[in-house]
Amino acid sequence: MPDEFAGRLLDGESPVRVWREYRGMSLRALAAQAHMSASALSNLETKKSEGRPDALRRIAIALGITLDDLVPAVSRDTETA
Repeated sequence: MPDEFAGRLLDGESPVRVWREYRGMSLRALAAQAHMSASALSNLETKKSEGRPDALRRIAIALGITLDDLVPAVSRDTETA
């Protein structure tokens, strides 16, 4: 991943949006591949919604990445605390 995209992730931008743009996908195209509505995906990207695990898994598959790439370790740690 180029520094531009990695920097955006480190700055706290939505991993879903960064990965989608890195892969060159439109929001609608990713939503269709992840079997979800574009509005639901938009809510994830704008952090209005955290997303259900099954939806995040489908997004990761559509982007060709792991779930760990989408869900920062910090948020996973707070879920188990």
